[in-house]
Amino acid sequence: MHALPVKVQYNQCTYTIITTTGNIEGAGTTADVNVEFFDRLGSSVLFVGLKSQNRNFQKGSTDTFTLIGDCVQQICRMHISHDDAGIDPSWFIDTVTVSLMYQTHVFNVYEWLAKNEPPYTISREISSCEP
Repeated sequence: MHALPVKVQYNQCTYTIITTTGNIEGAGTTADVNVEFFDRLGSSVLFVGLKSQNRNFQKGSTDTFTLIGDCVQQICRMHISHDDAGIDPSWFIDTVTVSLMYQTHVFNVYEWLAKNEPPYTISREISSCEP
């Protein structure tokens, strides 16, 4: 009997992602959330399907996710979106914080991701990257 080789992932990092949902009427979402973080050179890590597990993303809530992904250093850009699913997919995001080892970056959103609220889109990109 031969043992199968074990695939070792060397360039994997642990991320802590904290989302803060606004404390206004209808702010919570039933949708699946996707978020991608970038460095200034365009390297990125994508997290798909941050589902409303345990009723996450409720009005006024802070939700924390610990996820493993490819290592991206010096994060300065974020693209966040949702799948517009469920009975109430609109989402008002206050902030998204990402921490990786000794670095933390806060993205101030303060907007709706919604087709029925301005700016009428379910995705948002925020960048503080210098050219």
